[in-house]
Amino acid sequence: MGPLTNYLLKIKIFNFTNYVKSLSFTVLNPAKNMLKNIKSHTLLYILLFSIVFSNAQNYADKNYYLVDSLELENLVSSEKNLIDSSLIEYHSSRKYNTKLEAINNIIEHSWDDGVWPKYNHWLYEYTTTKLADTLSNSLELQKLLLSYKSKALNNIGVIYNDKGDFSEALMFYYKSLKIREQIKDSTSLPESYNNIGSIYISLENFKKALEYNEKALSIATVTNNLQPKAIILSNIGGIYTKQGLYNKALLYFEKSIVINKQIQNNDGIANSLNHIGNLLEKQNKLNKGLDYLNEGLKLSERNNNLLEGIKSQTSIAKIYIKKKDANKSKIYAEKAFATAKKYGDPEYVMTTSLLLSTIYKNEGDWKKSFNMQQLYFTMKDSIQNNEVEQSLIKQKSKYDIEKKEQEIDILSANNEIQRLKISKNKYSMILICIALLLALVTAFVSFRGYRKKQLINRLLKIQKAEISEKNEAKKTMLQEIHHRVKNNLQVVNSLLRMQSSKLEDENIVDMFKQTQSRVSSMAKLHEKMYQSGDLEKLSAKEHLTMLVKEIVRNYSVDIPINLDLDIDVIFIDSRTMMPLSLIVNEIITNSLKYAFKGREEGLITVKLNKVNDVNELIISDDGVGYMPNDESAGLGSKLIQSFTRQLNGEIKLVINNGTIFKLTFKN
Repeated sequence: MGPLTNYLLKIKIFNFTNYVKSLSFTVLNPAKNMLKNIKSHTLLYILLFSIVFSNAQNYADKNYYLVDSLELENLVSSEKNLIDSSLIEYHSSRKYNTKLEAINNIIEHSWDDGVWPKYNHWLYEYTTTKLADTLSNSLELQKLLLSYKSKALNNIGVIYNDKGDFSEALMFYYKSLKIREQIKDSTSLPESYNNIGSIYISLENFKKALEYNEKALSIATVTNNLQPKAIILSNIGGIYTKQGLYNKALLYFEKSIVINKQIQNNDGIANSLNHIGNLLEKQNKLNKGLDYLNEGLKLSERNNNLLEGIKSQTSIAKIYIKKKDANKSKIYAEKAFATAKKYGDPEYVMTTSLLLSTIYKNEGDWKKSFNMQQLYFTMKDSIQNNEVEQSLIKQKSKYDIEKKEQEIDILSANNEIQRLKISKNKYSMILICIALLLALVTAFVSFRGYRKKQLINRLLKIQKAEISEKNEAKKTMLQEIHHRVKNNLQVVNSLLRMQSSKLEDENIVDMFKQTQSRVSSMAKLHEKMYQSGDLEKLSAKEHLTMLVKEIVRNYSVDIPINLDLDIDVIFIDSRTMMPLSLIVNEIITNSLKYAFKGREEGLITVKLNKVNDVNELIISDDGVGYMPNDESAGLGSKLIQSFTRQLNGEIKLVINNGTIFKLTFKN
């Protein structure tokens, strides 16, 4: 759960101060203002259109648009209209509050990351410059400038937060908070406390996250600011959920729903309903959980809220799995998957594809299950590619925040010292100095610890690179070994062939042929292993198909042999594949040798399927049938039994219009 952006229409963390004003502006004011001001601003419109349409350069004129490198030609019409109407207001007014509000309007309502950060930076520079001129500023103007500067600082924190740089984000959030406390901006204070709390949620410091969210809730309650209050209540519910305190979490989510209903925030209601449904599912209150989730789904579909829709559908599918209702779990899981694809978030595609893979597997639809599992691993790999980097950033942020907290403590101590100087309280001043000294010592110790951790991280990075290099070398060496083993086996096969060509006794020649076939089977497997490079995932379909065809091609039979191969896509490790290949070789060689005497053609069937986590191999021929004799106790039969024991499997012989061997084993 995103701690601050549960119900926001933008990625920016919510700005409580302008929520109601911005809503009315985007819905009502543009049309009215255009009609109302078209006469008074005719000259400015002419100026604007002349700038927009006469300029053939790539970037907009900074003198008019205020910011550098603004590419108007790449913007959608709504963004252009927003900038144009706001700048007309800015240039036509001489009042500071109107000018600042016009630029802030661009920042609050622009979706383009090439637009709003530029104007936010301009707002920060503008207010900083104006505040430096304290002689010409009245107290009222100073408060106004400080208010907008705090907004700019908060948004800079949002930018760093989106990048994952939590330490820098926290620094700007604190700067914004300090100004808002100074000017007693109670409307915006909940936003600052929540934003700081969101950093601690990201760092899994739930104690501090709860502390700041409770501060925000207290102020929002006193000021009766309902929109932020609903979000804060939901955030606190999320914190208690992460701590496993489900009853407390339920209480806060229910309170959030009550307030969201008052302000008619259906997205917020749907979000809280989903959270409650999930909590009830964790408590095995399945039917009650379904009621909440279905209600949340209806709201999400009514508002076309894809994100909450995915959450509802996925949770409903999981409950129906628990209730052993396969049909309904499949319906909702497929809906969740379709919505996730439409929404385009890899994480939700990964979650829903894994859920569908399990459902299809339980149905016995192996192909669909395999496809969903492949998609799951693809999405998982794409997400995990950044996990190491994100982990390092997160750890660095933790260290930086610890250091900055010490600096904040020192700053607070300095402020207290200044206050005590004014009150001339010498005794308290001495105590604060001692506290300051302790804080400095603590900061020094923390800094040394941080430097040591940096050194350890560098060493770990070097060690990781060395291990990766060694693993790659071992992998290459292992491939080379398999390649050489395959070559050596082929040499042995050639020697056997040369030796058998000098013999006249057909029985001995036949024994040589069988030995050659066994050696060839092992060589083919080693060839497959060095080509794939992955000894844990050898394709049974590819290898056994190639092996069977090779055996039939190399064994001299005077009649045509037809093959019926039905081998599923199953991945088997090398320790299993070796005895399995030799069993296949022995059975098929035996069929070629005895089954088709006196026949004009023959048929050999090979099937490999997975049934209830057990692999089932069936090899059959349509020959004369198995004739018990002394050969049944020969080397071939002994090898088949020996290899079956290696697989911890079981093999059965069936005689029915030919010979059928049925082998069951696990991977």
